[in-house]
Order: sequence, then structure tokens, then C-alpha cells
Amino acid sequence: MLNGKDIIILKNGQPIAATKSDEIQVGCEIIPISSPSDGAWTAAIAGRKSWAITVGFLVANVENVFSSIEMVGNRFELIIKHSQGSNFMGGYAICTTFKVTATKGNLVQGSFAFQGIGPLESGYAGRVLD
Repeated sequence: MLNGKDIIILKNGQPIAATKSDEIQVGCEIIPISSPSDGAWTAAIAGRKSWAITVGFLVANVENVFSSIEMVGNRFELIIKHSQGSNFMGGYAICTTFKVTATKGNLVQGSFAFQGIGPLESGYAGRVLD
């Protein structure tokens, strides 16, 4: 089973965050190729693939919020590690969103959204952390 510490965010080769919650989305474009010979049904082929990752974490202090804001618009290396073994996925992504959620009486939580640039590789050959 995977557990919530399995996505590591790197900047300039150095780990800067581990995550509390993770969501990985991989998809592809659909290219319509319908013609009159298809009758009443549409036809399509798969196009380019894309991927995105949203990660959540607990906010430790105000300085953490200010440094997190600076991540938006920057490129990062993301590594997804299986918790029991040496299976990795990874790739490069741009941080597109930073969000903070605070509810009275609860811990402050933050989240980042990343849009992949290039492939999300299985058996990732980038930096592998222990």
C-alpha cells in the first residue's frame, strides 16, 4: 500500500517538502475523427497525454506560508516513491496553485497543484532518495 509520505518535492536537487495527502491525475486529449461513414456515432483517437498532482501538507508557521507562495510559477522535480520497495515514478512540473485552509480550532492546512511538463515516467531515472 502507498502511504502519504510518498511524494517528495525537489528544487535544485534538494528535497523541500514531503506531503500529507496526494492526488495524481493522468489523462489524454480526445481527437474527434468522425466522418459521415460513422453514421450517428462519433469516433475519436487518443491524443497527447498530460498529468497533474495536487499535494496537501500541514502548515507549521507563518514563514512556511510566505516561502510557499514563492513556489507558484516555478519548476520542480516530483518523485513518487512506493513505500515498500524501490519503485519510483517522477517527472518535472510547474507549481500552478498554492492554497491555505484554516478552520477555527483545527490545524492549518496547505496544498499545491502541479502541472506536469513532459512525461510522468515509471521506473523514474531522476534523483532517487532513500
